[in-house]
Amino acid sequence: TITNTGAVDPAAATNLAISEIHYHPVDGVAEEFIELVKIGTRPIDLTGARFAAGVQFDFSTGSITTLEPGARLLLVENRTAFEARYGAGKPIAGTFAAATRLSNNGDRITLLDRAGATIADFSYGEILPWPPEADGLGWSLTLIRPELRPDPAIAANWRPSRRFLFPAPPH
Repeated sequence: TITNTGAVDPAAATNLAISEIHYHPVDGVAEEFIELVKIGTRPIDLTGARFAAGVQFDFSTGSITTLEPGARLLLVENRTAFEARYGAGKPIAGTFAAATRLSNNGDRITLLDRAGATIADFSYGEILPWPPEADGLGWSLTLIRPELRPDPAIAANWRPSRRFLFPAPPH
C-alpha cells in the first residue's frame, strides 16, 4: 500500500526515468516525443528539472510540474501534430522547439535535476544493436523495465514499442 504523506521529493535519478523515445517518426512528420515515468512510491516535483541535450525543455515552464507514483508524461515536438496522430488528452507537459528536435541518426539526451545533477545522460543509435524498427519504420524506443533503472546507454535495455505508432493506410 502506498501512503502519500503529502511530501514531494525533487526529481532525481532515483525517481524519474526516460521510458520512451520516438525520434524518427514515419515520413519525418513532427510527431517526435519523449516519455518520462515516475519511479518509486512518493510524488516528485519537476520544477527546475530540464533537458540540456537532445532537446531543450525546462519543466518549470511546463504544464505538469508534479508526478505521482507510476505516472507518465510526454514532451512533444509539435502538440497539434502529436494530437492529430495519437489523440487529445494525453499527459503532455510541453513542447520542445523544432530547432532542438531529436536527430534521426542517433543523439545524446541529457536530463538534469534542479541542482544541475544528472538524472539521465546517454546516447541512442539508429543501427544495431539499437532496435532498427525505431528508425523511421513506425515504432519508438521503449526502455525495458524502467522501474529497475537500467542503464539507458546500453542498447540491450531498449526494445521497439509494442505498438506500431503509425496507423496503417486505409484499404
